[in-house]
Amino acid sequence: MSEHFTGHFQAKQQINITIPLELLHSIDAECQLLHIERQDWIKVVCAEKIREVQVSKIL
Repeated sequence: MSEHFTGHFQAKQQINITIPLELLHSIDAECQLLHIERQDWIKVVCAEKIREVQVSKIL
């Protein structure tokens, strides 16, 4: 068995979105500064926003 197998599965769904070119350039610039891939940056920012919205609903 692979040493990377954790037994933890997470459902995923691929999506396709259209982003204005100016916004995409801004995202890419941020990714270069952080040395991360665009997809990873988008996932992190989306997760942060969801947490922010959830916390604001509690307060």
